[in-house]
Amino acid sequence: MKLLSLLLFTGAAWAQSTNAQLTGLIKDASAAAIADARIIATNTGTNIESEASSNAEGLYRIPLLPPGTYRILVHKEGFRPVSQSGIVLNVNQTARLDFAMQVGDVKETLAVVAELALLQTDDSALGGVIDNTKIITLPLNGRNPFSLAALQPGVQPQGGFFAPRVFQEPTLQANFTVNGSASMTNEIMIDGTSNIVAGHGQLALTPSIDGIQEFKLLTSTFSAEFGRTGGGVVNIVTKSGTNAFHGTLFEFLRNRNLDANNFFNNRSNISRQPFVFNQFGGTVGGPVQLPKVYDGKNRTFFFFGYDGTRVRRVWPENSIRRIPRPTKGCISARNFGT
Repeated sequence: MKLLSLLLFTGAAWAQSTNAQLTGLIKDASAAAIADARIIATNTGTNIESEASSNAEGLYRIPLLPPGTYRILVHKEGFRPVSQSGIVLNVNQTARLDFAMQVGDVKETLAVVAELALLQTDDSALGGVIDNTKIITLPLNGRNPFSLAALQPGVQPQGGFFAPRVFQEPTLQANFTVNGSASMTNEIMIDGTSNIVAGHGQLALTPSIDGIQEFKLLTSTFSAEFGRTGGGVVNIVTKSGTNAFHGTLFEFLRNRNLDANNFFNNRSNISRQPFVFNQFGGTVGGPVQLPKVYDGKNRTFFFFGYDGTRVRRVWPENSIRRIPRPTKGCISARNFGT
């Protein structure tokens, strides 16, 4: 009961290192700065609004915006309001969006329909975002999301990195180097909290793919808030509910009827060994709604995900090893195996 209450009523605590921020300049048709303009950023998934005002130089900044899609509306008395929709903000992004306002009736809104590429001129960090489309659609052996780190320039996978996650040690699941640094010096964060075992530098938890909204891999020149690393920074933001209910179900299956026998078994006339590998689960998210008690639309949301793995196989397996031929006076085993 305590756990259920925590899931239902605890609000999201967004860490500063995962949030995005929007900045820019408000000016008129003559390129003069407009002070005291009201800028409202609305998350289209939750309808939660964040706002700011422009200063004397026409500059504005809206911090602490959870990653997502936004609609921006700019108001100023004596000017026609300006709106821009479809603004996608990613994890830890500082995006710049300028607006030019025209003198006119405040009841008329100028809607900007052209899709603009957001510039990131206020942040010197190098890296890239692995968005949800890549996370969900690209094939991942064993559903290890950190395998996608190899898409970024400067990232070099190490031994065992692409093996199925369930057969790996936690160290191997994030066994990659960034720009030549040691793999054990990378920082991996989930919603702003370190996901590295203190004193060991290895991964503590591998999150479910279906529970990840996106992540950003910072490779160099990142800010001091990520100063606990000598390598790269993987900054993960998990999914949260929206005003609409959404859910997914998945099942991935491997067995000996779907797999080919290996070369060594064929050479020794050994049939395919029993092997069943299942990965299954699902997610559900939406607004918290208790009939006649509480309606959480535009206010309170939940998200739940489950990822299970079941492996049934013969162990130990047959294996063949070769050893150097012993020299005179040396003692060694002629054969060994399991």
